[in-house]
Amino acid sequence: MGSLLEELARREAVARQRMGEIRKQIVVLESQLEGGHDRLSRLVITRETVEEILGAAARLVQEPVRAAEVVDAARAGGAVPVLGVVFMPTGPGGPRGGRAGRRRLMG
Repeated sequence: MGSLLEELARREAVARQRMGEIRKQIVVLESQLEGGHDRLSRLVITRETVEEILGAAARLVQEPVRAAEVVDAARAGGAVPVLGVVFMPTGPGGPRGGRAGRRRLMG
């Protein structure tokens, strides 16, 4: 009977220790969650400010872009809305051996 009670006490101690470890993980996760919430809040405020500044032009975007990728304008065929255009210099010292290039930033 003594060994049974000792085993139960050991298991209880292990369970208490595990609960303590989980509590520590919760503290870390709550901190990360708070940081993520703060970042999201700042991004929303920034987007709203840009919409105010740009007016109707900003309203063309229905919802925030979830992921961005750079696509060659020649392959896009103009079918994709342009979020931004980057013009690259021409000439012998320019990128791609002197060819002018445009890239679209896509959503």
